Amino acid sequence: MRTPTLHEFLSGIDLFSGLPERLVADLASGCHWGNHDKNEAVHDIWQGLPSLGIVAEGELSVSLASLDGSEAVMGSLYPGGHFGLGNMFSGEPAIVTLRALCATSVVYLPKDNLRGAMHQSPELTGRILAFYNRKIRFLQERICLLASPSPKARVSAYILNHLTERGEFYFCCSKCDLCRHIGVARASLYRELEEIRSLPCVSMKKNKIEISDPDAFRRHMLAG
Repeated sequence: MRTPTLHEFLSGIDLFSGLPERLVADLASGCHWGNHDKNEAVHDIWQGLPSLGIVAEGELSVSLASLDGSEAVMGSLYPGGHFGLGNMFSGEPAIVTLRALCATSVVYLPKDNLRGAMHQSPELTGRILAFYNRKIRFLQERICLLASPSPKARVSAYILNHLTERGEFYFCCSKCDLCRHIGVARASLYRELEEIRSLPCVSMKKNKIEISDPDAFRRHMLAG
């Protein structure tokens, strides 16, 4: 199978798809391939340049350090997923930790080049602003859920916070440990899981929950 050119690769990414060919070509000319081994830490700085990273092959775990010093897995990035956009204008270090779960290839696009392209393309600027708007809404909804004392809100928030891009939540610890982590009684946890199981968009298996429509799941939980 032929490896796509950087121009072809960027053209297939939602953020750049349909933009003027010359603009995409200019962005592609500044990109670099990065290959990472399993368990290797991955950063939004490549060859000394702050960069937007786009997963081409493989998978990256996304985790966040908790107050007790341990790492809480927030999700995964699959081919087409990107990182490094959230701090593109602040210049602050990323607060999440990325790690390759298998041999993973990443395309790195220098952020200076991306900022320059935004000056040339209102469409690209609009797409990036839309990305930030979605992130703000995502955080607002999580705050609403976490601020609620109800077991339903706490369980829902935890599942949504640990949902992969494929809509999968994995039980990475025992139910008892999960109760302690979320702060709900065991009976409450099982009651909420049974309600979640009854939703049309949910398929529950032994060690994971598959959510076919995360937006519908989110609306149901926020409405409750």
